[in-house]
Amino acid sequence: CLKPLDKDNTGSILMELKEVLDAKRQQKERKEEAFRSVQQAGIQQIRTEDVHNYKFKKMLQYIDEHYAETMSLAELANKFEINASFASRLFSQYFGMGYSQYLTNLRLQKAAKLLQTTRIPLQAVAYTVGFNDYAYFSRTFKRYYGESPYDYRCRENM
Repeated sequence: CLKPLDKDNTGSILMELKEVLDAKRQQKERKEEAFRSVQQAGIQQIRTEDVHNYKFKKMLQYIDEHYAETMSLAELANKFEINASFASRLFSQYFGMGYSQYLTNLRLQKAAKLLQTTRIPLQAVAYTVGFNDYAYFSRTFKRYYGESPYDYRCRENM
């Protein structure tokens, strides 16, 4: 907008901006809902009567509680007495993604929630959800949500 402001032009610019922001919010909500749906569908597919699937379900619960910790699939598989290759296949089968992508998506979802509900510094958010490098967190967050963590927080807290 250039000064002096034209009231008619300003109104249309603000409407366009609102439409862009609404579209971004809808895109974010669809992406989050899709991940939750995939996550729920994958968990529901797991049959608890099978010992391996029971252990895998326990592993998923552990991941959900300890997502911020550094953990490799091999370490998790060992902890829950599952073959790492088998666990990898289960992630692909139930979630349509590998373990690393699943963990990253989970961490980004948790980061988005922190950005919406707290005022802790952005770097602290990154470390809290398990990213040891803020620059990498910021790039990954932007790739997933289409905006930087700072912009996301500002928009969510309007």
